Amino acid sequence: MKTRELREKTTEELKKLLLDKKADLVELRFDVGAHQEKNVKKIGQTKKIIARIETILQERRLKKDDSQELSQKKMPDKDSEEKK
Repeated sequence: MKTRELREKTTEELKKLLLDKKADLVELRFDVGAHQEKNVKKIGQTKKIIARIETILQERRLKKDDSQELSQKKMPDKDSEEKK
């Protein structure tokens, strides 16, 4: 799954996908350990997808926090200027 495709998804879709991929990773590890899965590369690929999703979610959290900080900053009140 490409980063561009992940960025097009909503935050809720990304959270659900993250849970699914983490469950897939656990299952893959068991399958490789039990010699049922021979393609060990799938573990690395799944971990990379998880990292991409977590990065996008973190970027969105930071962007949301920045926008909230900007909205909370306000101009000084006239009363506080008069006290000086």
